[in-house]
Amino acid sequence: IGVRLGEYDLKIKEADCEGSYCSPPVQDSYISRTIVHPDYNPKTHQNDIALIQISKPANFTTNVQPICLPISEMNDDLTGKFAVVSGWGLTEKGLSSSILLKASLPVFPLTTCRKIYGAFIPVTETQICAGGQNGQDSCSGDSGGPLTYAGLIDGYPRYIQYGIVSLGPKKCGTDGQPGLYTRVKAHLEWILDNIDL
Repeated sequence: IGVRLGEYDLKIKEADCEGSYCSPPVQDSYISRTIVHPDYNPKTHQNDIALIQISKPANFTTNVQPICLPISEMNDDLTGKFAVVSGWGLTEKGLSSSILLKASLPVFPLTTCRKIYGAFIPVTETQICAGGQNGQDSCSGDSGGPLTYAGLIDGYPRYIQYGIVSLGPKKCGTDGQPGLYTRVKAHLEWILDNIDL
């Protein structure tokens, strides 16, 4: 098992091209280390976060860029805003997408997800409640993917990863049925303690 950076269309074996423009080639790496959060609970989805270290440094290109983390001074309450989720998960046809898809999802107060999931699992401040729009959602196969929001870091526009796809309703993209995302900022200290800078 490895990591591929810069992928867009899983069906294209050569470079992804549109007209005369071709994206840089994908970058494949082995996984040299995986760190699962020590308090991860697969039954309740609490602390649903892990770190993967790749065997060689990424070469930053137009289609491979680092994502920013929500630093401690930032307000990570996105309630009432729209965040972007991306992945190759199941589509409305019940099949995985061959191209990287994205969806803009509304972010709700945690009380919304507590009404839906609270009888089965705890919904805590370490999570984000988002989605619940007809046909726009993360789905099976998107787990572990990013929930991002455009913001400013040092005055420059950047995408910031606020969440990680964790769990959602059995039928993805159902009105009024948002999913739960692991809140990155709630785990920021653990992330920084476990990465080699």
